[in-house]
Amino acid sequence: MIFSEHHGGEMNLPTLPLVARHISEMGVPRMVPTMDYPDGPLLGNGDVTCVIGGVSGRQAWYVGKTDYWTDGVGWQTNEAYTNIVVAPIVIGRMELVCRELEGGEVRHHLNPATAELVSIWRNGETVLEIGSWVAATSNRIWITVENKSSRRFTIEWRLTVESVVEPPAVLPTATGMELGAGWVRRDTWDRGRWVCRGALAATGTDWTAPGPGVVVRKIEIGPAGAERILCAVAGGRNVDAPECAALSLLGQGRDTDENDHLAWWSNFWNQSAIDLGGGILERFWYGSLYVLACCNRSGCTAPGIFAFPTQDHPRWNGDYHLNYNFEFPYQAVYSANHMELADPYYRAILDFLPEALRRGREDLDPPRGGALYPVGIGADGVVVHDDYMSQKSCAVFAATNFINHHEYARDPEFLRERGWPFLCEVATFWENFLVEECGRWVIRGSSAHEHGDSSCNSTYDLSLVRRLFRFLIESARDLPVDEARIERWRDIERRLSRFARTEFRGTSVIKESEDIPEFRRSISILNAFWPGCGDFTIGSPEQQLAWDTIRLLELWDQGNSFPWVYPAAVRVGYPDIVTRMESHLADTHVRYWVMEGDPRNPDRYFPAGWTRGLRENFTLWHCLGGLETAGAAVAVTEMLLQSHEGFLRLFPVWPAERDASFRRLRAKGAFLVSARLRAGVVDFVEVESERGGTLRILSPWSQEIQTFQMTVGEVLRLTG
Repeated sequence: MIFSEHHGGEMNLPTLPLVARHISEMGVPRMVPTMDYPDGPLLGNGDVTCVIGGVSGRQAWYVGKTDYWTDGVGWQTNEAYTNIVVAPIVIGRMELVCRELEGGEVRHHLNPATAELVSIWRNGETVLEIGSWVAATSNRIWITVENKSSRRFTIEWRLTVESVVEPPAVLPTATGMELGAGWVRRDTWDRGRWVCRGALAATGTDWTAPGPGVVVRKIEIGPAGAERILCAVAGGRNVDAPECAALSLLGQGRDTDENDHLAWWSNFWNQSAIDLGGGILERFWYGSLYVLACCNRSGCTAPGIFAFPTQDHPRWNGDYHLNYNFEFPYQAVYSANHMELADPYYRAILDFLPEALRRGREDLDPPRGGALYPVGIGADGVVVHDDYMSQKSCAVFAATNFINHHEYARDPEFLRERGWPFLCEVATFWENFLVEECGRWVIRGSSAHEHGDSSCNSTYDLSLVRRLFRFLIESARDLPVDEARIERWRDIERRLSRFARTEFRGTSVIKESEDIPEFRRSISILNAFWPGCGDFTIGSPEQQLAWDTIRLLELWDQGNSFPWVYPAAVRVGYPDIVTRMESHLADTHVRYWVMEGDPRNPDRYFPAGWTRGLRENFTLWHCLGGLETAGAAVAVTEMLLQSHEGFLRLFPVWPAERDASFRRLRAKGAFLVSARLRAGVVDFVEVESERGGTLRILSPWSQEIQTFQMTVGEVLRLTG
């Protein structure tokens, strides 16, 4: 191996245009509005979200705001929800109506490189082209309508905050017409904790109010004519007069928005890139990051399960489900070098910490102390689903992304100020919850499944707890913790029970827990491989055990499996996993699955089927799955680069006969890595160190681990 310092960029590595080759084309959405994960084109800036729906001659932009949550009585109520429903809901919608184009063809073209949508309506010789985008750095939606025909016709703009579901969510509304603008406003129920108020305002004269919560404006558009409209969005929790804020946003110029918008997305895509020669895996990777960036931004509120609300009754109240759903989208952002997208996640978890500490003191008998989180929480530290569902692992599962942040960034300030206080409270709970039996630490009274039996030593729990204590021990050197407690952590990690095993079909496999004698096809077992403690790796003595367990689980299509099983399989180098994931993503066959006994799921909001593969709007609705499916992008990243073993593996499961390259993927230890595989040979590797320290890399040429000491900002180039 030749080693040299390098600061050039002459190698042909992936650059910005690659994401642009994944422009998506789609027709009329089927699931807008919906209580689930919408299938329409998605736009957003992390605060404002926008879903495009409608039919020919009538297009709608459903506008949400990540901090716009109800606090009041809703339809999904039972004892567990105590008749208080907290949920993210839609503020309202902007509609464009053109009678001349009813019954025609609709095609939407979404460009993830610039976060812009072009919609084309065609009915015979009449063609209307509609461009729209949500400004990346301000809460403004820009829409341009162009008449591409030789005819003159009328178009109608509608701003509305009417309910779009049955039974309706009757919320207070208001409308107004100002000089050169119209606006609508909607407030959530006042149940004593907070009120969210939201408003949409749009430019233009001659608005009228034909009914509550609606303003309308009609104009004529001539041959080759164009009409531009600006819609501003304002509001949030306990915000007064959001219509005034929205109106003030209308007075700011387009040029600044456009320049800032293009600069923001250009910078975003230049943080990292992959080149797999196109194809479904590359499309999924870029598309997942696009979706996550549309609904997450530093300083903003985290989105709920379905991220892009289009009506008022999201399934599961659109909450932050902590037994995997809320954690998984963010698992993808670290190695993809987009850690900033996880900032809303940390805020959501830490906002709930005071309540979690109260629960640790009061909700169990005997009290354990430390942090105890229920399954369903919401924005600003509130409870949505006040139930532990027999699980005690929600907090330690939530801890995984705090651990990821420090391992990938080596950011002492983040660890000291945000991570360490939370992680230590999670540790306190488990220090007191573990039971010492026969010389080992045992987990009792916590189930791997919602409302399951109280298992003994579930693989699900053990993997997360072991990872927590290993991290605390490794990170405690310069942090405020006494040696006696560190020694207790070492003892727990050393004597924590091991995963239970059994024989199934003549093969040794990991099973769900000690007290279940047989091998069950339980998704909880996957935690042993990912995102748990990482004891199973490529080339390890127990790699075959991991392969056999995953093979016999046969969970590729299980309802919650997609963002779980593929990263787990990639992590342990499961055979032919690249082809298997490609096949899964490319499969758009509709599978029929009906939730029985729930009359509140009419077909117009819940189609009686789900697709297995990647939809045209870059999302997967995998058996009701939501934003968590984007987290499986980490599987694609780890096909190209793995670093969890303390050294770098390049292209660990990528087929050698398929050319691929990547630029500035992030490895643990705060290293930014670029590499290229060409004609079966890795011919270029570059590593930049953000924090300095020891770099260990498995040489793709000698298959030996080589070690280099790096300084802050140093860039190394390795060639065979």
